[in-house]
Amino acid sequence: MKIQGVNITGGVRLDPPVAPKPAVGYQGESFGYITSDVPAGRIEKYSYTSDANSSDVGTLSTKRKRGAGSASSTAGFVAGGDSPTASASIDKFPFASDTGSVRSAGLAVGHQFGGSASSAENGYVLGGENIGMPYSNQIQKYSFSNDATAASDVADLLSVIRYNSGTSSTEHGYSSGGRNPLSSMNIINKFPFSSDTNATDVGNLIQIQSKGCGSNSYTHGYYQGGDEGNSVTIQKFPFASDADATDVGDLGGNQKDGTGSSSTSSGYAAGSNGTTPPFGNDTIEKYPYASDSNSTDVGNLTQGITFGVGSIQV
Repeated sequence: MKIQGVNITGGVRLDPPVAPKPAVGYQGESFGYITSDVPAGRIEKYSYTSDANSSDVGTLSTKRKRGAGSASSTAGFVAGGDSPTASASIDKFPFASDTGSVRSAGLAVGHQFGGSASSAENGYVLGGENIGMPYSNQIQKYSFSNDATAASDVADLLSVIRYNSGTSSTEHGYSSGGRNPLSSMNIINKFPFSSDTNATDVGNLIQIQSKGCGSNSYTHGYYQGGDEGNSVTIQKFPFASDADATDVGDLGGNQKDGTGSSSTSSGYAAGSNGTTPPFGNDTIEKYPYASDSNSTDVGNLTQGITFGVGSIQV
């Protein structure tokens, strides 16, 4: 028999299986965030529960672009960035109130133009351009819970790279695409959160690409847009196996230098340095994880933003 939608067999209650909840920092349930360099350090947030425009909720300690964004269960983080040279500071802003704040400890070395990933406990900065290093292969890690501890260099990507995009599963961080000193790349790197270990080559994007943005479902990583040919392609690759990415849809207008974020059901791309308009796109787009589909326009930022930094509220 069935009681209020619950199966009863032989007097034993058999609840339907419940999908495991993603780890903190992996996907958001409430809001996506984007920070900008103009005006100085604006923090904007947009809803994951309804399609609406963003709102201005605070400021960073300084304006910056092309930093690395990540999130704990209570706060968003912006690590490094161009302000106007590679910064070593880490900004932390709370989700409970609309305000900005500054973390007391920074990166091991100043960083800009790299990717990012988030485990349940730590934020990661992947490659990029560091002070004194035009191209870096460093994986820097910093604690979400200890503001007084500086980030440390814990491992390496496969090659020196910048303009790469980062995504996260519950167990691994990923770096996709990017540009080395000679050319753009299509490589997908992954590294474990459980140990400080170098990244491995686990697959390829469908084409060489840089300056795209990332998001992640529970089962797949996504790479959106990019600089090569002003790409609007949405690519995805599996977390369960090491495999190449596939083309699953298109963005409407967000292209290179956009900012990605992840809700529990959809991927988002906000802002960009696309072609319509030429600079500072203000569009917020989303696409569903449940089906391979094109994105839809669901709102606007308070202003056009390019080179933004994204974060999520879980």
